[in-house]
Amino acid sequence: MGQYISKQPLIYIFDIDDTLYAPELEYGKLIGKSIQKIMPELDAYKTCTEEELDKIEYNLLVNYGTSIAGIAAEHNLISDNKLLTFGEFYDKLNNNLELNNYYSLFRSDPKLYDFLNNLIKSKCKIFCFTNGDHIHAKRLLSKLKIYNLLAAQFDKDFIISFDTFNSKNSTHNTPIICKNKSDTTAFMKAFVYICKTLNIRPSNRIKKNIIFYDDSYNNINSARKYGFNTVYVCKLSKEFAPISEIEPHHKILYTQTYNLESVTEDYQYCQIPFFL
Repeated sequence: MGQYISKQPLIYIFDIDDTLYAPELEYGKLIGKSIQKIMPELDAYKTCTEEELDKIEYNLLVNYGTSIAGIAAEHNLISDNKLLTFGEFYDKLNNNLELNNYYSLFRSDPKLYDFLNNLIKSKCKIFCFTNGDHIHAKRLLSKLKIYNLLAAQFDKDFIISFDTFNSKNSTHNTPIICKNKSDTTAFMKAFVYICKTLNIRPSNRIKKNIIFYDDSYNNINSARKYGFNTVYVCKLSKEFAPISEIEPHHKILYTQTYNLESVTEDYQYCQIPFFL
């Protein structure tokens, strides 16, 4: 998977949702459901049925990278004749996730913790790159009990999120930068952020030592176009058409099937530690 520069440290970038836990658990879909619950608060979706919202939210996610990016691109964020900022919309989403005990679903994963800890001990650097905001990222990583481990690596933040590239004081008039299928802007900006955090000069030599993990084929494709090494965390069958286009230079992790009822404090549900 690429030619690494031996004298440079490996830099791991992990997506969070459906990557640092098994995508089969489909917790990421619950975020989509939470967004659908607050969409009717916006004037543009007040008359939509649940079925219509489900289809709209999915299409926005696919086409724009995040539902909020799509909503902001296609409509004013107006609720009861008041124009909302991105921050106010995210507050509604985060409050909804909290009220519905979304984060209570997650458990610590000792093998994931040990895997990440061993990477750090081996002088590797680890970042998390999510389209969600910092509040969501920190809450989830804390529930997985890896936030403090990763935060201790640097004086600066290891989380690259919506907040890194976008102002929450902005409204729909400002395009949202996020991981998506249409361009590589977010990965370029993430690379610059990483180099600044590590106090190193951006170069192709550094880029060759970056490994990016994500469950989204669109994100993996954009990251590869930008020049990152990638690992596609894939719950699809090996007959999925783009697979042959990814291999052999970029790895694919086929995850297993899980029973939600069997998840316990000691349950191992992140497959990444068993992959490398």
